[in-house]
Amino acid sequence: MLFEEKDGKVHNEDTLTKKEGIHMKFLSYLLQGLIKSQEKTAKKILKTNLYY
Repeated sequence: MLFEEKDGKVHNEDTLTKKEGIHMKFLSYLLQGLIKSQEKTAKKILKTNLYY
C-alpha cells in the first residue's frame, strides 16, 4: 500500500517508521470494524424491510 503525506511525499509501508506503521494498521483495523458494523446494520435494515 502507498501512503501520501500532506507534503506530497509518497511512502510505502516499508519506509514508514514502526510507530507510523502501527498507527496505520490501527486505523485500517478500525476502518474494517466500521465497515463490518455498517454491513450488519444494512443487512438488518434489508431484512426488516423485506417483511413489510
